[in-house]
Amino acid sequence: MLNIYLVQKNTDPELIEILEMNDKVKLIDQAPFPKEAFWNINRLEPDAVLVDLDGSPEEGIELAKHLNHLKTPPLLIFASSDDTYAPQAIGLGAVDYIVKPFTKKRLQKSADTLVHYYNQTYSKSNTTEKKSYKRMRARNKYTDKFLIKLKESIIVINTDEIVYIGTENRKVFVKTLEGKYTVDTPLYILERRLGPSFVRIHRSFIVNIYYLIEIQPWFNDTYNLLFKDGSRTPVSRTYVKSFRKTLGF
Repeated sequence: MLNIYLVQKNTDPELIEILEMNDKVKLIDQAPFPKEAFWNINRLEPDAVLVDLDGSPEEGIELAKHLNHLKTPPLLIFASSDDTYAPQAIGLGAVDYIVKPFTKKRLQKSADTLVHYYNQTYSKSNTTEKKSYKRMRARNKYTDKFLIKLKESIIVINTDEIVYIGTENRKVFVKTLEGKYTVDTPLYILERRLGPSFVRIHRSFIVNIYYLIEIQPWFNDTYNLLFKDGSRTPVSRTYVKSFRKTLGF
């Protein structure tokens, strides 16, 4: 059972009802205001916090930033009526970002993701380690910035700006909403530094699913992916099964 704390300014009885019906998570408490929520979360140390951004999105994002600096930081999951804040949420290490309206099936999938991530990342650590250290080690596994060396300078790219990473002519490149940059680091090493929103779909591509807008059937039971910036990448047959499982279809 995974303990979850809800931060929601405008109470949604349906969301609470669906959460309480879920046999994989337990809603232990809730608060409408981030300041009140912060102190309660610090005291209760829940496994995860669901932040509903509707009503006060900036305060919700700011709360998440503070939660990441707690001695025992919880897993983060966000909910909103649109995906405007999805890139920021992912940059803060969010495990999931749910766009309303809610459905029982969608929240069940999110709960499965939380439980799986918790079990895979936190519970496999040595039992003698302190809980706080295990969580911080899990959080610090991923980087939120990439340094790109150009001819005469170095630019800094936030991870949540990356649409996908790939290889072309034996060189690794990072594709963002603004441009495409060649890097010296091998693809498999970059993959280790990326958070849960990044999925390998091909031996030459790792994509950020939060910029994915369309999945198009392709030949030989594969797919072609379309992203917000107009980019397209293929899903190879080797990764079709794991890709479908990740996106739940």
